[in-house]
Amino acid sequence: MITKKRSRGGMGYVPLAEEIIQARGHLSQSKAASLIYTTQARWSNYETGKSRMHPAYWELFLKKKGEQDA
Repeated sequence: MITKKRSRGGMGYVPLAEEIIQARGHLSQSKAASLIYTTQARWSNYETGKSRMHPAYWELFLKKKGEQDA
């Protein structure tokens, strides 16, 4: 999957909704949300594009999901 890097005022990479969905994989929205200490409703907003995920949350999610998959 080729994605365009989007920045948020120089703060880092902001993932697209499709990337968030793909990265979540087999996890439920609720479980994915709990990994970054947020609600299922907010996670759903990330996946529908209603909200943009902060780069720090994206990095935290990828790190914690990687630890679970290992």
